[in-house]
Amino acid sequence: MRIASFISVFLIALCFSCTPSSNEKANTISNIFIFIDPGHHYGDYAFINGKAETSLDSLAMKSVLVDRVLLTSQDETANQRSLLTGLFSQTYNLFIDSLMQEELKAILFKDKQAKEKWVGDYAKNAIGRVSTLSHIMSNQGYQPIYIGSGSAFDPHEAGFEYLIQSADAISKLKEVKSSHVDQPFFTWIEIPHGPPGKIQTCSRFMDDILKSLSDDHLNDIIVFIQDRGKGEGLYQKITSPAIIRIPGMPAQRLDNILVQEVDLFATIVALASVELENKTDGLSLVDVIDGGKKRHRQYIAGQAEQKWLRTSDYLYLAGGKEKTHRLYDVSADPGCLDNIVDYHPSKVGRYKQVVNQMLAD
Repeated sequence: MRIASFISVFLIALCFSCTPSSNEKANTISNIFIFIDPGHHYGDYAFINGKAETSLDSLAMKSVLVDRVLLTSQDETANQRSLLTGLFSQTYNLFIDSLMQEELKAILFKDKQAKEKWVGDYAKNAIGRVSTLSHIMSNQGYQPIYIGSGSAFDPHEAGFEYLIQSADAISKLKEVKSSHVDQPFFTWIEIPHGPPGKIQTCSRFMDDILKSLSDDHLNDIIVFIQDRGKGEGLYQKITSPAIIRIPGMPAQRLDNILVQEVDLFATIVALASVELENKTDGLSLVDVIDGGKKRHRQYIAGQAEQKWLRTSDYLYLAGGKEKTHRLYDVSADPGCLDNIVDYHPSKVGRYKQVVNQMLAD
């Protein structure tokens, strides 16, 4: 298979016992870039409609384009942590809660404000207690770099050696590159907020980052995704397009497949051929991209303004302010305007049971 062949080359390049010169090594090992876009509506991207107006659009048309990734939360902090750890927000929070309770047993707080601050700080820094993409890729020989504000998690706790502010990124990255000529880079980039709808600003920033660290980014793995959905209605608010650029892999569009952000974690790990020691909620897309597997997930569930469940054809919503059940045929009604809940009572009953079970698990 095509990806299997790529992974074989990828592993040979990572085998430092086969010692090419430093320059050859830097040129043969793929860097990995993950770009997080916080600021655009789904419809802002020209590549969604097959148009190329910026270099971001051109990248999308040369890559694997996942039409819609379902985000488990409307909270960008939760979604970034899910992408970084491969754990749904509820899995991550349950894990952190259990760790926190063990430490709280040994501490008696008389000051409520001090307790709340301690709990908040613990939750932010506790990401260092789970295995992150940064930890994993560092163990594979990559130099981890974080570019952004650090608002979603503590980058140092998450395993990033370099923490760089977006405004200083270009000059700092050149210094980092000169200090690590023998290493590939794993770089997590939060794209800064630009003018609303100005994809050109986002695209130029990405170009500058790629040029600063990579001599030939055609050999790099590049992932692009939003950390929150934007648009009208709940369905737009929990969806994001995703770009996965894999060297040697022809462009394709996955427009009828259920994918979540944790699946991108699993896909990156699979491309690096890493055997995970810990549990992940993600499912790798490698077999789907390579054509050996037609179906990815049967259901996707999450909780934003209300509980939701997505199948290949339907979106089911439960709760919210009105505390009602809604069902939409998104294949025929992508705007989710026609609530057909009364016409499919058996589906509603089944979906209600599935979403409650999935969120409980």
